[in-house]
Order: sequence, then structure tokens, then C-alpha cells
Amino acid sequence: LPIYNCNFLKHLKSSNFKRDPLFKLLFHIYDPVCSFCGISYQDVLTLDHVDGDGYIDRKNKRQREILKNIIKSNIKSKKYQILCFNCNLAKRNMTNNEYFDYIQRSNYGSSI
Repeated sequence: LPIYNCNFLKHLKSSNFKRDPLFKLLFHIYDPVCSFCGISYQDVLTLDHVDGDGYIDRKNKRQREILKNIIKSNIKSKKYQILCFNCNLAKRNMTNNEYFDYIQRSNYGSSI
């Protein structure tokens, strides 16, 4: 699966990178682990729209509003999942099924 840029992780640890505190609250609802590759370093985890329709939410709301609504509801919705930056970028606007099909067709298919 995706290869992590270790220099990027070192940079995050040594920089003044500040994660939005709402993400820590989000991790009380969703497990702080990438749904695809399993990495658990919280500073590289993102909220992904399972069906690849995040552009609709972002058109109508800012990211903080989306996070606040999820936290306020305190319900783990099947609409979202936690992915690392790498898996989220690789998935782009695909649904999970489309992404898994893509991986199966690629060189990564044997490692799933």
C-alpha cells in the first residue's frame, strides 16, 4: 500500500504544526487509525467522505462546521471514515468500492 514520507513525519514532529483541536474530539467518535493502511499517527489522519462526495459538503460548509456537526451528533456516520493523507490522496473522489477495485487492478492487489 502507500509508502510514507518519513521526512514529512519527522518534519511534523519537529515543527510548530498545530492540528485543529476538533480532530482530537473527532477521534473520540472515530478510531484514530487509517481505514485502509492502519497508520495511527494522528497528525497525518484526515476525515474522508466514503462516497467521494466531499466536494458537496465543502461547497456548502467550511471544514470546521463539518467537524462540529459530526462531534455534536456524537454518532459514527457511515458517510465518513478516517484515512491518512496518502490513502486519501490515492482515493481522491472515488467511492471505497472504486478504490478497492483500483488497488486490485494495480500492483498493490496482492498486498491487501
